[in-house]
Amino acid sequence: MNGVFALFFSITAIFLALFIAEAMGALLIIFSWKNSRKNVLPFVIPIWEVTGTFLAFWVVAADFSFPNVIVPAAYIYAVPLLLLLIAFVARNAFIVYGEYIKKGFFTERTLYTVFSVFEVAFALIFVVFAVSLVTGGGVELAKLQFATAKWFSVPGDWLFVISTLLVMIGLSFVFYGLENYRIYSIVLTYLGVILTIVTVLIIHSSVPAVTFSPVLAIPLIIGFLVPILFYFDSTKKIVETKMVFLAILAIAVFPFYSLVYPKVFGASVPVSAFITNAAMGTAFYYITLGGGILLLLMLAYLIYVANIAKKNAKNAETKA
Repeated sequence: MNGVFALFFSITAIFLALFIAEAMGALLIIFSWKNSRKNVLPFVIPIWEVTGTFLAFWVVAADFSFPNVIVPAAYIYAVPLLLLLIAFVARNAFIVYGEYIKKGFFTERTLYTVFSVFEVAFALIFVVFAVSLVTGGGVELAKLQFATAKWFSVPGDWLFVISTLLVMIGLSFVFYGLENYRIYSIVLTYLGVILTIVTVLIIHSSVPAVTFSPVLAIPLIIGFLVPILFYFDSTKKIVETKMVFLAILAIAVFPFYSLVYPKVFGASVPVSAFITNAAMGTAFYYITLGGGILLLLMLAYLIYVANIAKKNAKNAETKA
């Protein structure tokens, strides 16, 4: 694998691990506000800015890694990118409003629910974008445009979005330590993983040029293993630890590189044709490693802050 691509996809895996964890909390806020807010908000409130910073870091890394493809990609994905931008701005606005501004007509639950809706929308639109890179579904390269109707014509594309949503809901109970939902975690995660396997087979059937590497077994194994580890008290504390879970999630995401390397858009366009030159690649290593280390240190500190906030909230509740 090309070194620049490997480093870029490592950044992608870390960013997606962060955003998926945040989106899992958003799903819990939407569907189970009363039972989850005390577990979700102490994490989401300190972390959301780091996630946004990682997104900016990812965009800069993409521009550095693939300088010749940014403009054509912007034409192709103009509508999805616009929707992503709207969802991202709305996400930021509503969490700031919910956290810092005195509530008036809107309740805390309303503000965080709206934040969560845009958070989940951003995550799902990103999945649509990622899947289309793999299958080429909806992408018209000659016209440099994205056709939504054609995207839906590839069954594997939208099934992958559904399977991702199921896995996110199932693993959300693990990440946020909701012990009463351990059975739901197993059932929903396993349904999502099984649907993912079915989806992979459908994609390969409809787009034979897309091949699947054995490394894709890694996220499947993790998907089956994590809910079981959460089910038993002896291993529950380990797997629900935030940094451990995020590391596992990043490891689970990374093998998906094999779906977009060495070729994208239904294995029709070689990635190597767009990777930056060797001189720029060397600079990219140093700059990215420096910035990445700073961001990871910031993340570790804010997760520490989140854990302290959660403990303080539990202590206050116990005293009350």
